[in-house]
Amino acid sequence: ISQLRTEFKNRFGDFPAYKEEFRLFVAPFDIDVSDVPTLFQMEAIELQCSEELKAKFSSCSLFNFYKNVIAPSGQFPSLIDNALQIVSMFGSTYRCEQLFSKMKFSKSQLQSQLTDNHLNDIL
Repeated sequence: ISQLRTEFKNRFGDFPAYKEEFRLFVAPFDIDVSDVPTLFQMEAIELQCSEELKAKFSSCSLFNFYKNVIAPSGQFPSLIDNALQIVSMFGSTYRCEQLFSKMKFSKSQLQSQLTDNHLNDIL
């Protein structure tokens, strides 16, 4: 468990540095533009000024908004890059989740018969 904690700390320790980028990704119409990194400020202002985009944002999922509304327009390349970077950060967690699911299933199926060596062999 201590190794797992260390690994999480190493992988996710820099997340606080991306706080504003995350907020911009999740709530682009609610964020204060002055808090956004300068790279995104002009695009964020243009995005927030569009009532049409604001309506579309509230009517579809977050991923569909970036994929089907923002990306095809080509108007906001920095915001798209930010969205792609954030979404790709979590792609590698799928493998971890898959591993823990398999381990949990194996552990519950075989109960206390499993030792650490058995789990290692199963994985």
